[in-house]
Amino acid sequence: MKGLKLFSIILGISMFFFSCKKDFDYTDRLSHGTLQGANGECLPKNIHGTFKNGQTFTRDNYIDVHVNIDSVGSYEIATDTVNGYSFRGIGTLGVKGDNLVRLYGSGKPLSGGVNTFVIRYSGTFCTVSITVDGTVAPPAAPAAFTVTNTAGECSGATANGTYATGAILTAANTATIGVTVTTIGAYTISTPVVNGISFSKSGAFTTTGAQVITLTGSGTPIAPTTNNYTVTAGSSSCTFSVAVQSISSAAVFTLGGTPGVCTSAVPAGTFTVGTALTAANTLTVQVNVTAIGTYSISTNTVNGISFSKTGTFTAFGVQTVVLTGTGTPTAAGANSYTVTAGGNSCTFPITAVAGGGGGTSTNTASFNLDGVAKTFNVDGGAILDDSAGVYYLELGAFVSATSDESFYFYIDRPTVITAGTYSANSFASGDYVEGGYFDNALGEWYAFTDGTTQTGPLTVIITSITATRVQGTFQGIFRDNEGVGPGTKTITLGTFDFDIF
Repeated sequence: MKGLKLFSIILGISMFFFSCKKDFDYTDRLSHGTLQGANGECLPKNIHGTFKNGQTFTRDNYIDVHVNIDSVGSYEIATDTVNGYSFRGIGTLGVKGDNLVRLYGSGKPLSGGVNTFVIRYSGTFCTVSITVDGTVAPPAAPAAFTVTNTAGECSGATANGTYATGAILTAANTATIGVTVTTIGAYTISTPVVNGISFSKSGAFTTTGAQVITLTGSGTPIAPTTNNYTVTAGSSSCTFSVAVQSISSAAVFTLGGTPGVCTSAVPAGTFTVGTALTAANTLTVQVNVTAIGTYSISTNTVNGISFSKTGTFTAFGVQTVVLTGTGTPTAAGANSYTVTAGGNSCTFPITAVAGGGGGTSTNTASFNLDGVAKTFNVDGGAILDDSAGVYYLELGAFVSATSDESFYFYIDRPTVITAGTYSANSFASGDYVEGGYFDNALGEWYAFTDGTTQTGPLTVIITSITATRVQGTFQGIFRDNEGVGPGTKTITLGTFDFDIF
């Protein structure tokens, strides 16, 4: 590793970080090729399984398609979602030429008829049509049950969540009641709308006897009062009460990360010396609201710029606020800013880059790794390939000339890479995003598109890209064990500014 730094690796384009860290050739990251039957019907193909209206898929519901591989590596091939279901396959293709790929179904058809799916891979596509049996199973017979009550009040009923005027109810706003089931079957329980909100639940009882049902609230409270809600089942009924509070004059909340590094603080836009901030220059911060009301959040002024936002919280719990930036950066480099609100504060960094309309790049990246600031500015650089059918961007750098600590990320997509947002969760659009962090003790953590919806996905925002330079921000959760976990590293506040070679 010591003699093989990133700059020379990029110029050679023969290997990248993995060449030093593990037996993982760069070409193995993402395969390339064409679907057989590209731009028309997928041929040959095999559609397997029973497709019926309302029937949830099993592993027997899949599509086999063929692809011609000219560059081996990992793949993710998926369809769009049609009529409530879709197909997807992930894996590795290790042989050039014809390969069979199996795409497993997920979801269930919502209605009968012919559904046509578009399968996409490596900038090519083909179509597959599936006929769904429209026969619908007869609905379950209605259940027989009574609500349990004491002197007209629902026995043991509990209203969960917080209720306030003007605050839309969420999944946390529920009410539990007791019932006694004498005949199993389908049920629907609901209350009338009182003070702008109501509660309801539909389902099926599969056993008899005493049970507890959780009703889901919906609507928006109108007035700060206590109201009764009536539940009726057959000849039985009961009531439970819900108290609605008023919005206080000032919200009560905490900043995420107080009193240290701000949790999930994400600056957006490019911060360039001598260039005034615009509406694109924002800062997203996390808050936890315990009492709704008005708020004012701001930062101190450092290096000529600051951020602020005022408004009203109408919901409780963890949420984000986007602050607007003002001012003009006066000097290049990283600076620490303090966010203050509600009697607490936290900090975050922003790196300003040199001005000059795309002049000399700093060839550097910085981010917080589990809250610890890191700067990567040794032997850094980027590769951009925008040839037809093969569009990818890769960049990375080291902490120092004597350290193995390094990072990289990689974007592969079916079309030209432009300024915009690229996420490991954007597999539906055909984008592939991958990243890696390596510590100085040869520890490895990865993040990549795997066809599932990830928590804290690697997200790269390219704010500016030309043939010779790329700038932007990034964040995400990286995992050990080849990206599976359970160990994690959380990257926040990432910024990058690299020359493209």
